Amino acid sequence: MKKKFKLRIPTIPFDRAKRTLFLVVLAVALEYVDPLPFFKSPLAWLLYITVAFEIIRQFMVYRMEVSIPAVARAESYKRKWEIKRDKIDANARYRFRRFLTIIIGFYIYGWVVSLFTDRCEGGFQCALLSVQLVVENIPTILQIFIGIAFGMMQMAFMFIALTKVGFVKIVPPGTIDVTFDDVYGQDRARDRVIEQVDLLEEDDHVAKAGGYMPKGVMLTGPPGTGKTMMAKAAANRSTKPLILIPPGAFASTFIGINFLKVWQLGRYIRKYSKRHGGVIVFFDEIDVLGNRGAGVEGGDAAPLDLECCTTYEPIHDPVVVTGGGGMNMGTLEAFLSMMDGMEEPRGFVNKILALAGFKPLPPPSVRVFYLGATNRPSAVDAALKRAGRFGREIRVDYPDYDGRLATYRGYLSKVQHSMDDNDVSWFARNHYRGTGAEIQDIVNEALLITFREHHNQGNIQRDDMMKAMLWKRFGEPLGVFENEQNLWAVSVHEAGHAVVLYKLLRHRHAIWFASVEKRGRTGGMVARSPIDDDWLQTRSELVADIAVSLGSRAAELHFLGEMSNGHGGDGPAATSKATRMVTLGHGGQISATDQRDKEEFHREREALLQEGYELAAWIIEQHEDAVRALAEELQRRHTVHGDEVKAILDEHGVGE
Repeated sequence: MKKKFKLRIPTIPFDRAKRTLFLVVLAVALEYVDPLPFFKSPLAWLLYITVAFEIIRQFMVYRMEVSIPAVARAESYKRKWEIKRDKIDANARYRFRRFLTIIIGFYIYGWVVSLFTDRCEGGFQCALLSVQLVVENIPTILQIFIGIAFGMMQMAFMFIALTKVGFVKIVPPGTIDVTFDDVYGQDRARDRVIEQVDLLEEDDHVAKAGGYMPKGVMLTGPPGTGKTMMAKAAANRSTKPLILIPPGAFASTFIGINFLKVWQLGRYIRKYSKRHGGVIVFFDEIDVLGNRGAGVEGGDAAPLDLECCTTYEPIHDPVVVTGGGGMNMGTLEAFLSMMDGMEEPRGFVNKILALAGFKPLPPPSVRVFYLGATNRPSAVDAALKRAGRFGREIRVDYPDYDGRLATYRGYLSKVQHSMDDNDVSWFARNHYRGTGAEIQDIVNEALLITFREHHNQGNIQRDDMMKAMLWKRFGEPLGVFENEQNLWAVSVHEAGHAVVLYKLLRHRHAIWFASVEKRGRTGGMVARSPIDDDWLQTRSELVADIAVSLGSRAAELHFLGEMSNGHGGDGPAATSKATRMVTLGHGGQISATDQRDKEEFHREREALLQEGYELAAWIIEQHEDAVRALAEELQRRHTVHGDEVKAILDEHGVGE
């Protein structure tokens, strides 16, 4: 079957003529600069030949745009050329091209040399004479090279300094005092990390059994839960050096510094792994390496379960800028390449062997265990979390009651104190969502209080712990209202919260303390702590929670006849709880969504708020004497602890 040919697509006239015009203009410009001699130079003849070939090529292309026979002839010539070309071995063609390239390069090199000397003519003669010329001008060449080298050394030292400052911290083995016994309240996570460290010491056995060691483990959880401490304890247990990488280690002002830091990290890993038989690398806030934008988990302080008297002020949502890039653009890719290429042959000897065509030497075994910590697990790039990299995630969450109890006992065992097990248990129970770092700080603050107040110096009492805990959790007390009428109003406000809370939710929450002392933006508070760490609530308990928030409103209306602006925090809190109930299907509909008619959504939410308020108002009316008694005690003493609050309310029949 005869092959059908198609005409070439016509070329724009300017595109057809632009190369030829450029070469002609260049020839004219060179002749204008240096009349007559240019026409006799080899460069001029090369230029004229190029112009002639370009004109012939464009004519042939034009013919293939207007004539089918011209296209057929061109295809025929092409097939004949390919047949003749394929008769020659591909390696021979490659060697010929390389030889031709060397000859042309040799000639161009000699031509460039001829521009700087009159002792030779022609490219080949000057290229052969260049060695002698270099020897004769060694002093001048050395001066030039020394000047260039000095400038490059200054730049190199600057870049080296930029890669060293604030980059990594190398912790040699045997210098770490932290052990896994110092990690309190995180038994599950601690056991998982110990398992990984022990396997690092036996990776040869794992390999012989047909498996492989996970390269990295991601520790996720809120700040202060012990992720960095676990990394140090892991290095202590494994007798391997620890490379600590702070969050801003790869940040750089100049382009390219971040890549140098990644390269330097790879050198550190290979160096210390070869020297000590393994190395542990810990990345603090690993999401900084390359995140795509996400909410911070545990970034804000742990929510405190309070009923506060506070003035309502609108809170503006922060502007969240998402997306990766910026000064660390490319750092993640460079790090992943380094992480995956750790077992590849490298070094000067291997480069020489590869250049000579020999097989490179096998690289030394690199034992490395990567540990990453973040409180933004959703912001960590998926490429980091895939299997074979940081493929195993270990959750280091807020410790539960048993964990907090172990943490308090651990840190209190390092100081002198006069508290019994019941006192320590009370602090652990009431310190809901307390992290290890926060508990350590509270114990230390209690110790400082003993010196600051000059009593039992160095021996912590229960009151010292209470003061430290209140200070750390709720802020420093700033006194009470000066006006007695305002002080009474705040006392009624907080007493309303306490009575409704004790009446409806004493099986779920214990009252920690009630206070009318100002702390931060609050004029008083009733702090409660959960009896257990379970989060499940029934609908009646959710409504009771709304009633507790609105207990202050009911108490103010009952005793004062009107509300105050101290209800500004309780109203939004109750509204938020009702909004969540409606969204989750606890209103008039079953659907758990907020995508519905706004008026209908508002009616359901208002019905829940009204239900909660009527419940609170009924309790305040039924236990008016209890509210008055507790308010009078708060007005007189300003702060009443939970056991005393319970005694007052039980005396007036609230607990019946």
